[in-house]
Amino acid sequence: LPPAERKLVELLLLLPVAALIICVFRNVIGVASFGTFAPALVGLAFRELHSLPGMLVFVGILLVGWLLRRALGPYHLLQVPRVALMLSLITTVLIAAVVAANVCGAAATAYVALFPMVILTGMVERFWTLETEDSTLASFKTLLLTMFIAVVIAVVLSREWLVKHPLCFPAAVGLVVAGPVRR
Repeated sequence: LPPAERKLVELLLLLPVAALIICVFRNVIGVASFGTFAPALVGLAFRELHSLPGMLVFVGILLVGWLLRRALGPYHLLQVPRVALMLSLITTVLIAAVVAANVCGAAATAYVALFPMVILTGMVERFWTLETEDSTLASFKTLLLTMFIAVVIAVVLSREWLVKHPLCFPAAVGLVVAGPVRR
């Protein structure tokens, strides 16, 4: 495959491994997180970033999104317009971050390139829901645990042999998929 398609296939083959890691954390260890897809995709994004600043940008944007969501609370918007507005606001914050980084002479694309806006928006919504249903402390605790799981996924999926194995033996992904299945 050409390099771009090979990279895409690599990421797709690593998603089941990330899901298995999340299953172990959530079902065996008992660690809460914001769903399954969010830590998996964030972990893969962290794997691509290879840096602490990228993680800090992600957490910063998530917290800014949380503050924006709090500001929208009094308007009692329906879910679809609220999510559309949050997506627009988070996109605006990302653009502002890229411009600010450019003014400071930093390469912002190294820290923001793979962050899907939908994941950030979804995580802000889940963060807000948990905060309103439980507490602010519970939502921040779940955020930290989600970030911890994402970092573990990034570290595990950064192993070269683990990346090459599914590319050479794609059928082995079936073993990974069978891991979380209960009998």
